[in-house]
Amino acid sequence: MFNVDELLTKWATSTPNSIAFIDEERQVTFAEANVDARKIADVLARSGIARGDLVALALPPYVAWSFSLALNLLGATMLSRSSEIFFPTEIFPDWLIGITPDPNFPSDRTLLFNQDFLEKIKLSPGITRAPGFLSELDPVFLFSTSGTTGTNKYLSADSYYLTEMIKNLWPFEIYVSGRILIFPKFGGYIATVTASKLLFVGKPFINCNVLDARVIQVMQNNSVTGIYGSPAQVVDFLEIVEFEGVAQTNISTIILGGTVPSEPLVERMKRLFSCEIYDAQGSTEGGWIATKELTKSIPSGATIHPEVTLQIVDENDELLSVNDVGRIRYHRPGMSTAYYKNPVATSEFFKDGFFYPGDLGFINEQGLLVLAGRAIEIINLGGVKINPQDIDKVAIAQTGVSDCACFAVLGAAGIEELAIALVVDSSFDRDRFMSAMNQKSLVRVALLITVPAIPRNPGGKIIRAQLATQFATEIAQLQDTTGA
Repeated sequence: MFNVDELLTKWATSTPNSIAFIDEERQVTFAEANVDARKIADVLARSGIARGDLVALALPPYVAWSFSLALNLLGATMLSRSSEIFFPTEIFPDWLIGITPDPNFPSDRTLLFNQDFLEKIKLSPGITRAPGFLSELDPVFLFSTSGTTGTNKYLSADSYYLTEMIKNLWPFEIYVSGRILIFPKFGGYIATVTASKLLFVGKPFINCNVLDARVIQVMQNNSVTGIYGSPAQVVDFLEIVEFEGVAQTNISTIILGGTVPSEPLVERMKRLFSCEIYDAQGSTEGGWIATKELTKSIPSGATIHPEVTLQIVDENDELLSVNDVGRIRYHRPGMSTAYYKNPVATSEFFKDGFFYPGDLGFINEQGLLVLAGRAIEIINLGGVKINPQDIDKVAIAQTGVSDCACFAVLGAAGIEELAIALVVDSSFDRDRFMSAMNQKSLVRVALLITVPAIPRNPGGKIIRAQLATQFATEIAQLQDTTGA
């Protein structure tokens, strides 16, 4: 069973000088991590944090990682604040620990990580006894997940869940022979569970807080051979590599997750690296479900992990035949079976032991999973239903487009029309883009908006519903003047 107190003691005793954590500023041994966690736990306990409390962290990766270990020792639950603005009433934390005060959170329940706090940690003798959790079913972490709707739901990860996730093989364990660098900050689902898996086996967790030249230095100094991140994070990394002019010959594997990578991005990776490239498909609720290799070509389908039971069903939950498009549902040992304190969302997405992610797809003759969009995202343009990802693929391939997302807007005739939000560079030409879209797109583009960034959830998936709301004024102003 996953037990931080036992694991820290084990590695601090048996391999004290082995590295436990690496980022752009430090390397921390297991002996040091053990001391830090117990000192922090002592200061937190003296501040009033106790077993059963829910504590939100808004801290840099190493600090957040150390504090999460300390909270585990105390039997308190951690929730990352990195993607949150306001907490819902049913999930409102007992404490908030951050760098700066939050005007929306009670000051008497806020602990600031500042120089005074650091001095308390240095002077602390550390806890002599770790209270821990009362039960293996008590929540260790709460993870926020929003899919593509933008509405946050929460998943509880208890010791039993973490133990099952440690047992389950993840793509980086199958495809990466050496060390892996995680781009997402600690506190998100992927990074946190990966950190737990590596702590369990006594290996270092590498997690940078920045995407600049320091990332390359971390990789070169620590024999990193694999990287994991969303397509947007990998794009940032590629730009750093190109700007610095550094050949990353040690990279043997790149794993992408969160959203389907575009063909131009895959081709760019192939030009820069001689490595294997994988698209890992899955969800916070169920973990990794299927993987497809993109090294040689972009296949139509992904290989379903042998630990996963995946089915395609119709609206009545009847199984569909090969090549029939329907709703995807899946199950794997140890996965989540409910949302935390949210029975309404639980009844919608979990049923009969399966999780329904909202994706459409089919299983082809080779037994591969082929995605066909998300049910909630399918755009109905006057009776013509389209998968927005098909439009995105055409748009992202055009000159000067670095990111994009199409969505539906209500036209003057009362019928939904197609709009596209674009992130562009200096080489973008609007007329050339519209001409290409009219030739290659399945439907006519009625509205084009350039934006500084595409709204995405922490996993990198586009939140399309937010676009229509975010640009309502622009849409009203441009509808009469913009067209093909």
